[in-house]
Amino acid sequence: MVRETQCSINAYKENQAISDDYSETGYDRAHLNPNSFQCSEGRRSMFTLTNAAPMDACFNRNQWAKWEKTLRIFLRDRLRSDGDSATAYIVTGTVPDPNLRIPQSEISEEPERVTVPSHIWTAVCYKHSSDDIYSLITYKGEKCLDDYPCAKYGKDFYWCKKISGGWDYCSPPLWRSKAKNGKYCRSDHACAKYGYGHMWCYTSEGGFADCCTSVDCYSAVDGKTCRFDHKCGYYEKNYLWCYTDYKGSWAYCCKSCA
Repeated sequence: MVRETQCSINAYKENQAISDDYSETGYDRAHLNPNSFQCSEGRRSMFTLTNAAPMDACFNRNQWAKWEKTLRIFLRDRLRSDGDSATAYIVTGTVPDPNLRIPQSEISEEPERVTVPSHIWTAVCYKHSSDDIYSLITYKGEKCLDDYPCAKYGKDFYWCKKISGGWDYCSPPLWRSKAKNGKYCRSDHACAKYGYGHMWCYTSEGGFADCCTSVDCYSAVDGKTCRFDHKCGYYEKNYLWCYTDYKGSWAYCCKSCA
């Protein structure tokens, strides 16, 4: 943690916790923004008490440490599978316990200065460079409809239906949509809803199929995301799939990673 002199301690105590508040309490100074997620100079700013919250030592060093490691591996693998063409935004917060504070009155002359959280949560937003595929811009600077993104649609040029009505020419997508079981969408038919309640496309092998808007190990059909601990795979089935939650819900996939 940041070095504290007697002079700085007196200043810090006015507005925040100090190291002594954690001494012999049974609580760790747990990182909110994990040190292991940073590189080089970025790590230094993690070692401040403004980036810490009291966390039961056993929980912090076991369950929470495993969660941080699992999330780091999940994001690392997904970024690699996307060719590093995405950005992950992570926010961690706490829910204060109204009845629990440290240091405890039995061990300190200045007790109950720091609130102990009852819950700690982490939210992740994963933005892929292709996430804006359904907000493609026409040659005249207007946005395409989500249900009719830029494609050929039987013509010899790329076009889309505009949000403002009518149609316009547009630039083709930089990636090719993929349908479930690994079939590619036709080059002239991007993955979209086309007036239906699910994502689909005509495939290069004929017919049509549900499809994924991003082709990686955790993207399922219809915009759904696989559980972080259950990548897309066959799992003794003859089709690609993954669990999307812990209640047994599942969805078809477009890539085999398991």
